[in-house]
Amino acid sequence: MLAKIQVHRRTEEIIKNALDEFNISTREWLCLGSLRGHGDNAEPSVVAQELQVSLPLVTRMTKSLQAKGFIRILQPQDDKRRRRLELTNEGSRTLQLSDPAVRGALRNWLMPIDRADVDIYMKVLMQVAYEL
Repeated sequence: MLAKIQVHRRTEEIIKNALDEFNISTREWLCLGSLRGHGDNAEPSVVAQELQVSLPLVTRMTKSLQAKGFIRILQPQDDKRRRRLELTNEGSRTLQLSDPAVRGALRNWLMPIDRADVDIYMKVLMQVAYEL
């Protein structure tokens, strides 16, 4: 169990450090990635469900992301209760630049480990993630 916690914390630290230069938190980055995965826009509840976080947390993240110019909050005229989050050009550009930075940082961290072992580890993670 201790090894699992250490790997998780180290992974979070590496991702956070890679994202620092883009002025974005790991959760905000995941939120942008979720929007990109849904055709660059989605309802906050969809993002919350995908990230497995509360709707109030998504609301706080969207306010921050909107202030940074990474997303727009769209509200239909006919229903003021509904909102959609839309990735802006700046948000898309940030993802295009930050994704390779995160992948590179993780790759450098895992470099000493045999590639076949990393592939097995990733395969196991994917199976666990999709079976839950």
